[in-house]
Amino acid sequence: MNFDWCITGDIHLKLYTDKQFTETGLPLKLSEILETVRSICTFANNNGVEKVAILGDVNHTKQVASVDAFSIFKSLLEDFPRLTFYVISGNHDETAKDGIRTAIDLLKGPKNIITMGEPTVVENITFLPYSHVNQVNHVRLTDVLMSHFGLSDAILSNGKSIRNRLKLSDLRRWRKAFCGHYHLPQDIENFYYVGSPVPLTRAEFDEKKRFLLFNSETFEVESIPTSGYRKYYEFVLDNEDEVDLVMDRAKELKEQGHFVHVRNKLANQFISSEGINVIDEYEEDFQSRGISSKMNDNEQMCKYMEIERVPEAEREEFLNIGLEIINH
Repeated sequence: MNFDWCITGDIHLKLYTDKQFTETGLPLKLSEILETVRSICTFANNNGVEKVAILGDVNHTKQVASVDAFSIFKSLLEDFPRLTFYVISGNHDETAKDGIRTAIDLLKGPKNIITMGEPTVVENITFLPYSHVNQVNHVRLTDVLMSHFGLSDAILSNGKSIRNRLKLSDLRRWRKAFCGHYHLPQDIENFYYVGSPVPLTRAEFDEKKRFLLFNSETFEVESIPTSGYRKYYEFVLDNEDEVDLVMDRAKELKEQGHFVHVRNKLANQFISSEGINVIDEYEEDFQSRGISSKMNDNEQMCKYMEIERVPEAEREEFLNIGLEIINH
């Protein structure tokens, strides 16, 4: 291999509410995130890659950062002194509305960690934090852009597109552009969403999580899959002949520790769930179940997630996505 950069992003650190914990007391979800990042660093270290770009949203909960989670993460990066980490701030990293204070400041100190809250040029790459995206057409033009923002031409994990200020046509002056923000990995011409390294919400079921390798001289890009974590699986019941087959597979995956839910589209069909989250999707009358036009957007979405039995630990992320769609 002849790559000088490894690229990831959307780490989303926090002390997750989890039913399972490691022997050291860490929530299993946080441990999976950390171990996946460790495997990425180990891969880079073993294959001659010297620089790792982390493209925003190291933090999960906006305006609140878990000092403990960041401390563990910083120690993890320090375990790889041969690697230099370049970390930019994403929208979840902002700890104040002024966009100046950022959670990635918690990573400052080690010589091999460079945090960037301002536009910064490294060799032939321009790093552009989320809070400075409005300067994308005015920053120094180099060969490569690494940033964190939404793109109109891309899609979210739920398959929806959001109208954003930036379009693919705005980025064609860069030979390559890499970005964090959307968790769904996707390549669009010269533009790459690296995606989150692990699935973070139910909406990310069936996504092929990865990190990217990049050669800044030849502009070659290679996608490397990540593994070793619990996944989200979704099944749809719309054929009575396949109920037993689908439910057996769902139970098998549940027993392996994965997150599984089943969407039942069969009217008047009783499904024996045995611990599987089954959502009935036939003849829904949402108004009679507590959703009304008098509610604001936030209240309607919270009630909808309650009806759909979305796990409480996942609701904040879904709510953020929904409000982002509405506000654009």
